[in-house]
Amino acid sequence: MSESEATAPAGRRAAISPFQAISAGIVAAGAALGLSEILSGLSRKIPSLVVSVAEEIVDITPGFIARWSIDTLGSAQKPALVWGIVIVSILLGAVLGWPSRKRWWVMPAGLVAFAVVGGWAAARNPLSSDGLGWMSGLVSGAFGIAVFLSLYALALAAIPSGESQEPARERRVPMVGRGRFNDRRRFVGAVGIMAGASLAGGLLGRWLRRRDTVEGAREGVAEALQGRTIATPTARPTPVPTQQARAEPVQSDATPGATPEATAEAGADPTADPTAEPTPSVTAEPVGEPNFDYIAGIAPLITPNEDFYLIDTALSYPQVDPADWSLRIHGMVDREVEISFDELLDLGLVREQVTLSCVSNSVGGRLVGNAEWVGVPLATVLDEAGVQPGATQIVGRSVDRWTAGFPTEVALDGRVAMVAVQMNGEPLPISHGFPARLVVAGLYGYVSATKWLSDIELTTWEGFNGYWIPRGWSKEGPIKTQSRIDVPRVGSVIDPGPTAIAGVAWAPSRAIETVEVQVDEEPWVEAELSRETTINSWRQWMVTWNATPGRHQVRVRATDGTNTTQTSEITDPAPDGATGWHTIQVRAEEA
Repeated sequence: MSESEATAPAGRRAAISPFQAISAGIVAAGAALGLSEILSGLSRKIPSLVVSVAEEIVDITPGFIARWSIDTLGSAQKPALVWGIVIVSILLGAVLGWPSRKRWWVMPAGLVAFAVVGGWAAARNPLSSDGLGWMSGLVSGAFGIAVFLSLYALALAAIPSGESQEPARERRVPMVGRGRFNDRRRFVGAVGIMAGASLAGGLLGRWLRRRDTVEGAREGVAEALQGRTIATPTARPTPVPTQQARAEPVQSDATPGATPEATAEAGADPTADPTAEPTPSVTAEPVGEPNFDYIAGIAPLITPNEDFYLIDTALSYPQVDPADWSLRIHGMVDREVEISFDELLDLGLVREQVTLSCVSNSVGGRLVGNAEWVGVPLATVLDEAGVQPGATQIVGRSVDRWTAGFPTEVALDGRVAMVAVQMNGEPLPISHGFPARLVVAGLYGYVSATKWLSDIELTTWEGFNGYWIPRGWSKEGPIKTQSRIDVPRVGSVIDPGPTAIAGVAWAPSRAIETVEVQVDEEPWVEAELSRETTINSWRQWMVTWNATPGRHQVRVRATDGTNTTQTSEITDPAPDGATGWHTIQVRAEEA
């Protein structure tokens, strides 16, 4: 080998290996993220950069993508987004690390962009301090740059002198900490230590944030609610027990569930000897139970707080202390008022069972739950300000800027509409809107259920659109009458013989009057219903099925208090809620 081949020209820059450059980029990105998480754990006023960026992404996400994510991931959509941002950040560190092997400034430039974007997103967080948000972004970015340059210098120092492409005196690269190590193994060790420290920093930050919550304040609210008088409305009379359906099977030229009169019109003989027909496999005998919670697999009459569905745009739940909370009522009112938490409780509390549902709930879906709520009637709260004529919309705003709007008449037409402070016997869980939220019977959550409520504005129907309306959802969102089969599960294998078919049905503000079940092409059979608690609560239902071996189709439909029966037409949740009869396939076979 000639001397010219053995010695690189003096003017060429030093280059570390691709492995070293990519490793340094990944670790530097992780270090910046880890420090930002630690800073966010030190104060509620310093938001997580990852969560802040994720919230900005949520705000600009087109409606059809948001619908897809809810349908596909459900309540896992938010963790998926947060982890996606973390993974993308790490991958960007690898991508920027590659060119940095020869151009050391590429990765630092990327971290500067990281600092600016993160700081900007954090400063926009309504629950943070603008200055602290920018500080978090810039400090985290600077730390990432320092880590990268240190690892870069270490990798450069580890290059054997015979492999260097330029004399040490001519290397124009920042040498932070250069000279402390001199071999590749120590570079790998340093990368491992920094990677572990970054991961530990992220976990520490999350742990600190979880400790810095308002759980202690929830205990104070529980004490404040003890001893207060809570009005419980009287439920309307329980409907007359249902009768067993007729034994005649549906004729081929009659629609399922046809009455004897309709069958006669179709040409069948309604007076035919019923003993000549097969005995139906489905029956509904009165059981005299207030609810069917004893049936394994059925949704309980009251959904436990930990099982109640969670669909919202908040990636980090706001921590709101009731001592610092107030509710502002303004807009088209006689007088603008601001009510403290204690003043809210003094207005008088009521207790109501109300079923809530997400508009994204598919037919047979689980984005629905029934709870016992305690709160102040919304009409009472509005009376404090005085609603002006022409105010046709109520807009609820959350502390995190989320909005929802519904017709003013809904709060004044006698239905249950409240500023809720308690859920199933305990102060609202933080994830469900502590310290106060809106609960409106008969409306999907996207137009009414403002959590972490801080502001109510009276305006015109045309004057404002809530968060989800520009994203493709209907401005009006009445909950559709729905029913669901919980038992047996779809696709399950059961033993032949008597078995329960059971589930729930809901039509908040209208009540559930009847539920009917059909197996294969047999007649529709009216199910036995649990005792009605209020017209706003779902009702459990059940029938007994004498299952025969083979595959079977089971479907259900409900009729509400306005004598409206669910339509069989199948539609998607968008833009105003799904429709159709919940239908499942099961198989009965000997064990």
